[in-house]
Amino acid sequence: LAFVGPSAQPAVARGLVAARVSADYLERQGPKDADVPFTPTGGGPEHQVVYKKRPFGILRYQPGAGMKGAMAMEIIPKS
Repeated sequence: LAFVGPSAQPAVARGLVAARVSADYLERQGPKDADVPFTPTGGGPEHQVVYKKRPFGILRYQPGAGMKGAMAMEIIPKS
C-alpha cells in the first residue's frame, strides 16, 4: 500500500520544532513586565551599523507591532 504525493517528513526533520531551552534562559532573555509595546514609524533618519566583532553586545531585543522593526532592550556598552 502506498500513498500518492510527497513523502511526509516529521516536523523535526524539517526544522519546524521550537528549540528546547531552560527556564533560566527564558527568565534572562524573555519579555519583562517593564517592556512597553511600541509601533515602529518610518520616515526618520536611517542609521547604518557595522559590527566589527561578535558578540556585538545586544543581549535582548523586543520586536515591534506586527513583527516590524525591533528595539534593543538590554545591551553591553563595550563588548
